Amino acid sequence: MSHYYITRQNFISFVQTFVRQARVYGLIAEGDDLFWQRLNGFNTPNITVNRYRAIQPVKSFYFPLKEEVTEEPSGIKTMLIGVKSLRHKPS
Repeated sequence: MSHYYITRQNFISFVQTFVRQARVYGLIAEGDDLFWQRLNGFNTPNITVNRYRAIQPVKSFYFPLKEEVTEEPSGIKTMLIGVKSLRHKPS
């Protein structure tokens, strides 16, 4: 199996192309903790992809605490960058 790598700058540029088209959330480190934040042109370079888990569970994107029952679906795509598998163990 072949492995391919991308530089950090090229990865940031790649992510920024999606930021223009969809709601993109990534993990941003604040101290020792990771938090999901919506990415934009300013905070995209701060995205963290090599750490284990965020404080906020991914489930909260699929099952929000409250929903507007009269709102029409927006049709805007949502993308999460940095989601880890449950089976992944930090080394």
